[in-house]
Parts: sequence; structure tokens; C-alpha cells
Amino acid sequence: MASAQGIRGKIAASRTTKEPYVTRHAIFNWLALFSLVGAAATIYLNKERHSRPHFTTYHGITGGLTGAFFVANVFGGGAMNTVPSLYKYIKFHRLNGYLIFAAVLAAHGTAVWRGYAGFKTDVYGKYGLVGLLGLMLLLTLSRAKLSLLPGGVTSKVKAS
Repeated sequence: MASAQGIRGKIAASRTTKEPYVTRHAIFNWLALFSLVGAAATIYLNKERHSRPHFTTYHGITGGLTGAFFVANVFGGGAMNTVPSLYKYIKFHRLNGYLIFAAVLAAHGTAVWRGYAGFKTDVYGKYGLVGLLGLMLLLTLSRAKLSLLPGGVTSKVKAS
């Protein structure tokens, strides 16, 4: 998300000016995608080894759905970068990025709350950590420019 914020923050006259930032954003997303595949495989194999059911908790459901939407968003971003006629969907790609970030934080929140992976804390620790995740979301969304999202109106400035 930080790399996406960095791209958005650059003032550029054209897409070619932003190209190094878009490339960096793509590299980070592909690395995250490969990490997601490795994590999903590890979780799947561990659950199979211990005969545990899949997608039965809030954490499993939010994690699985978030992962699926992330994969679609990465491939969609790659398609937009490869096929210029698809660039018109950039606002939806951006919106999906924010929604996926919120879903990732929600999945982490459910893990913290339930104490997965041996994470144990008292109720105050849980509230503190979930609150920190909420703060991360609020700080990220506070920097979002609504004009760059679907339905956002871009102000047209006349050259004098």
C-alpha cells in the first residue's frame, strides 16, 4: 500500500513519468503474491497434516477471500499495464487496493483476537492491537484522494 501511495503522491504530467513508480508497485505486488501462495500452501498442508477443516473461522474466511481478491487485483493491474485500452479501469484497481488493504487488516484483527499461532494476550492487549490495525486503516484512508476513485470528480483547471 505504501508503494501505491507513493505513486499517487507523485505529480506527473503523463503515465510515462510515473513508470518507475508503477514498476516498483508491480514488483512489490508480485513479491506479495508469491508470498501469499507460499503462505496459502503452508496453511493448507498444515491443516491437511492435522486433519483440520478449512475456511471455518472468520480468520480463514476473510484470509481466503482477501487472497482471492488480491490475486485478481494483481493480475488486473498487470493487464492494465500491458494492454493500454484497459487503463480506463485504473480507478477500480485503486479502489480494490484500498478494500483489500482493509480486508488484510481485518484478517489480521481476527487472528489477533482469536489468538492464532500461539499469540496470547489479555483483553487490553487485544483491544490495543486491533485498535492499532484500525489506526493503520484510518491513516491510509485519510490520504486517499476521492477524485482518483470511481465516481470521483476531477476538477478541471483552465489554463489562463
